[in-house]
Amino acid sequence: MCNFNRDFVHIEQTLAGTQRVIEGVRGTGPYLPQGTFEAQAITNGRTISCAINGEVLVTSRFLDPSLAVGGVGIKTWSPNKGTATVVIEEFTVEKNS
Repeated sequence: MCNFNRDFVHIEQTLAGTQRVIEGVRGTGPYLPQGTFEAQAITNGRTISCAINGEVLVTSRFLDPSLAVGGVGIKTWSPNKGTATVVIEEFTVEKNS
């Protein structure tokens, strides 16, 4: 998964219920712009890249082989319960050609 935060962007994988960061960037943000923006998780085989507004911020070529299939989703988080929001204007999943 791509985990986007104002202070970092991480690529994480979850295997057998254990989540871990496998690649990331931190310290040159903010990574999430104010207002409307496009977030992308781009996968191809065992490679995943995380991008904001078309700019790739982090890439990993080391996804576990068992992650060759899976699903997509969106999650929000806030330290204050009930305050995290996201407005999704478009959500697409495309097969690489």
